[in-house]
Amino acid sequence: MKRRFFLLFALPSVRAGDNGLALTPPLSWRSWNAWGWRIDDATMRTAAAGLVDSSRPIRGLPAGSSLLTLGFNSVGMDEGWAVCAPKPGFPPGGSKFHRQNADGSYSPVVNTTIFPDIGALVSDIHAMGLKAGWYLNPCFSYCWGQENIGDLADAGDVAALTAYGFDSVKLDGCANPGQTNMTLWSALLNATGKPVLIENCHDTAAPTEPIAAGGCPHYHTFRSSTDIRNTYGSWVLNADSVEQYASTGRTGPGCWACKLTRPTTQQPACDVCAQPFIN
Repeated sequence: MKRRFFLLFALPSVRAGDNGLALTPPLSWRSWNAWGWRIDDATMRTAAAGLVDSSRPIRGLPAGSSLLTLGFNSVGMDEGWAVCAPKPGFPPGGSKFHRQNADGSYSPVVNTTIFPDIGALVSDIHAMGLKAGWYLNPCFSYCWGQENIGDLADAGDVAALTAYGFDSVKLDGCANPGQTNMTLWSALLNATGKPVLIENCHDTAAPTEPIAAGGCPHYHTFRSSTDIRNTYGSWVLNADSVEQYASTGRTGPGCWACKLTRPTTQQPACDVCAQPFIN
């Protein structure tokens, strides 16, 4: 306990929004809508290759253009990488999202059967000119119900994220109390010295003050809508959800309201953030 309090007080006061990222709306591919739990190393590599693929013509752009040309420069894995099985049907106690180390710290437990070397995967994604995003919630697994360790795991999660080389992290609303503490996450990540983009996916994450007035100090994106469904009404509602933030100055450089677009045969599912001119 003393170790934890010392760590919190020793952290610098730099905020996530001050680290120079997300000055323009981030555009990224995320795995959940298309794949859910069914992700592995090959799936993420295929998605990355799809963003840089220039074999298909893009209207209005010269030959050789790709989704990366359009700004989709990041590939993110959602839930499914950890040693956790989805509900129902997995024996309780049989898997973990975190392990406790000999020194009392915690580390996330990767399923090495489907992700034999996450560090190498991230490095290869970087070699394609892309960024890589991680996801640190056991939302739909027995792991969530088993763990009650509060924010003790956050420092270990940040250490693993840094060691693997991830450029962004998505923090969902289904989390232990510590994982919803964006002030703590911001401080821990900035203390590493590497700028990391924080995707705040909590249902109540929206800033109440304009971005220019400091209304979004601890994360770079926040969700403006519920999860999308494969219906016209859902697409329209999600697209329209960013307007209230654009019209009140609560989305802009450094912090963006985001919705999720529908995956199609021509474009993968992507997190798309509100443009500053939407009104």
